[in-house]
Amino acid sequence: MQRGVSVSVSEIKWLKKRAEYLQFKNGCFVARSRSLTVLCRRTGDCRVGITASKRVGCAVKRNKAKRRLRCLVRECFEPVDAFSFILIANSNTCTIKYELLKVDMLQCINQILRKIHKEM
Repeated sequence: MQRGVSVSVSEIKWLKKRAEYLQFKNGCFVARSRSLTVLCRRTGDCRVGITASKRVGCAVKRNKAKRRLRCLVRECFEPVDAFSFILIANSNTCTIKYELLKVDMLQCINQILRKIHKEM
């Protein structure tokens, strides 16, 4: 994707229901960084989910973390056929610089993609 070109919101399919998130409980790929955790699972279509638990902080901090992650997904997420992703915020998601958060997310996704290619 070219720099500065964002994916329209309508192109991204979001995970919305609790049951969709619970599918990731077993048999998924995990990558962790200082500011977020990324889970990936083969689901048949590419969807993205974002979550922030109470460990992140109060509701204001959780909402800020989720807004930042949604913005990152819209800006630089490349859909991967047949795989869904969940981005899990942690306490550093709100405070880390945006560019470093972007680097962390891309590193986690690349790490997961390497794991997937090793298994194939």
